Amino acid sequence: MNEFVEMRKEIDRRSKEQFICLTASITSLGVTLVFISHNPKAYSPLLIIIPWILTIFGIIWTDHSHQIFLIGDYIRDKIDGFVKSHFFHFSVIPAEAGIQ
Repeated sequence: MNEFVEMRKEIDRRSKEQFICLTASITSLGVTLVFISHNPKAYSPLLIIIPWILTIFGIIWTDHSHQIFLIGDYIRDKIDGFVKSHFFHFSVIPAEAGIQ
């Protein structure tokens, strides 16, 4: 059960970091556009950094999403399977109990 708790903590941590990535990308886009709007002729070359910023945050967000998916698979396949085989079909995944 300690392993399950640690895996859930890792999922929570990665979910929070995904939210930070999303917030940072929206904020950086807004700040860049506001900065450019004050003097468009002088600062319009800064528009080139927007795709780079959004790409970097998007890659980080996607990596966290993939790792959360892999951790969820591990919990479902390994930990929940172990618990079911040793504790008479008890599941550590509450949603799955209603489906069966």
